[in-house]
Amino acid sequence: MRETEAAAKHRETAEAVRGFEDYLARQIDATLPKEEKSLEALSRRYQADAAAGGDPPTTSLKTLQNWSGWHSWQARVDAHVAETNELVLKRMKQDRAGRIIRRLKTANKLLDSIDVQVTHGTPTDPRQFPTLVELEAKLYGEPLEEVHKHKVGQDPDADAVGLQHLGLEDLLEIARNGSDGDAGDASGGEGGA
Repeated sequence: MRETEAAAKHRETAEAVRGFEDYLARQIDATLPKEEKSLEALSRRYQADAAAGGDPPTTSLKTLQNWSGWHSWQARVDAHVAETNELVLKRMKQDRAGRIIRRLKTANKLLDSIDVQVTHGTPTDPRQFPTLVELEAKLYGEPLEEVHKHKVGQDPDADAVGLQHLGLEDLLEIARNGSDGDAGDASGGEGGA
């Protein structure tokens, strides 16, 4: 007799449903060793439960084997795992897409801010500089040490000074001081007293 004929002949009882739910729970439990996921292990657990005064759906290994065959337990477990994996993957993709969209929105806001500040000749807030440096590096796929910075307070029509191969600490120091060292003091003067 084929499996589908057997399933049609043998109605799935409430006890068989309980048995399947317990079998499924054991199959998807990543903490259980493989040998504890078998029908034999489930039968032993049911026997121990019955000995302790519990009311398992059966204590017979043969009954579990019949239910499993008649009602396609392994195929149902496989379908459950596949569906769960698909949902998890979909959720991960949605979460990742959401994070990317949020990052792009933040990047656009920061770039708009930089564009307005550079276009209108207003200096970038030095407290934003570390974030802007990291953002520019990520957006252009460059190493953090190779990003460029505009001199604070520099004429917007003047050429930007590229500060290359500086470590992050050097860039942060420049941001704090508002100068790259060769442009005079932080007020934009030419140096000297």
